[in-house]
Order: sequence, then structure tokens, then C-alpha cells
Amino acid sequence: MTDSPVQNPRILTSAGKKEVSLFSPRDKPHANSWWMETSFLTHTLTDNDQLTLEAALEKAVNGNNAVLVSALGTVANELHARLVHLGYMVPGPESVPSEMVDFQEAYALTEYGTAKLPEFLAKQRLQWQIFNGDPAPVEDFAGTFNGMTVHHRGLSTEALIYFREFFASVENTIEVEPRSPRESLLGVYETLRVVESRGGSVWATTEIGSMNAPFLLDILLSERGNSQASAAAPKKENE
Repeated sequence: MTDSPVQNPRILTSAGKKEVSLFSPRDKPHANSWWMETSFLTHTLTDNDQLTLEAALEKAVNGNNAVLVSALGTVANELHARLVHLGYMVPGPESVPSEMVDFQEAYALTEYGTAKLPEFLAKQRLQWQIFNGDPAPVEDFAGTFNGMTVHHRGLSTEALIYFREFFASVENTIEVEPRSPRESLLGVYETLRVVESRGGSVWATTEIGSMNAPFLLDILLSERGNSQASAAAPKKENE
């Protein structure tokens, strides 16, 4: 069951762009609007904040510590705080001078975030272009997907990783044994528009599934403390 949105919206600032109102708490990733708002934040980052994030990613890829400091109440700061729940960042308070702790927060990229954050940013920006800034498709999808949280919590970590990597590309297909538990799960995923049947026992990811499902599963993996897990590419079930 998802949490109710907060009654009064929080107003964030984004230099050079209009103010942004958020209704879900940053620390409630299963709240009604949390995923839609997190996705939207990538769309409202300033050009400078995007460049700063990309520079941090490049630094991390080269094996260096990458820390991002952002002012409280800004779009960048809110996005950084939410990326913690996907396993992409961790708080880094030691990077903020003591006299600034009431005004700024610092976040460091994780190894998992270094690998997955570029994919997250690219797909979320694309998503808002495809839907012409309309939040309804993203919010509806996330709400329905969250309805499977109880089921997902019953899956093994290995199964979550398997499906996370499967959903990450619209080029992926999966073949399962007829009448197997995995086929039953894919049948449910089809009703959520995450996958589509290619006939027989072959399934493929959909565009909206590819843009959302991997990262919603990252939230569950992060909650289990397994977002650093090495995710092998999916294989056919009979391999």
C-alpha cells in the first residue's frame, strides 16, 4: 500500500526555470507520486546542473571519488537525495563545511550509480519528450507497478536482478517454459505494459517498461542492500 501524498507541496527552485512543486516526500519511494516526480526532476535540471552531474560521472568512471554538493530546496538537491533510494548515491556530509550544513548537502556516487545513472538519466529525459511533459502515463505506470510490491518482495534477489537487466533494453527477449512460475509473472507484467508477447513462450520488453521497470526494481534491490550486486545478462530459461 502506498503512502498518501503530503498535503502541502514543497516548492523547489531551478535557476533559469520556473519553480517546481513536489507532493511526495523524498524518503518515501513507495508514495503515490514518488517515481513520477523523481523522473520529472531529471527533466527540470538546469543545463549547469546536468553538466555538473555528467562531470561527476566521468570522474567516477575514471576511478576517482565523485561528490556533488547542492543547496537545500533546489531541484538538483532533491534529485540527489532521491537517487540514494535507487542505490546510485550515498550521503557525504563530511564534504560540507560546518558553517554550511544548514544550507547544503553532499552526495557521493556509488559504484552501482556510476554504472546505472547514465542509463537512468537518458531514459527519463527521453520519457518526458515522448509524453510531451504529461506526467499521467508515468504516474499511472508507477502506481500499477507498485501494486506488485508485495509480489516482488517474495522474489529472490537473483530474480530481481534477472528481471532488472531484462527490462533494461527494448531489444531483449526472454523465452520461458510454458506454465512455469516465470511465465505466470510475465503474464502479469503484460497487463502492466512492461512486456509484450512475441508468440509462444517468447516475451519482449516494451518501451515504457524499459524506461521505468529497471529503476523501480533498483529501489527494491537498494532496500535489500543488494544494489551493488553484479547483474549478469539474462539468459533463456532452458540454457
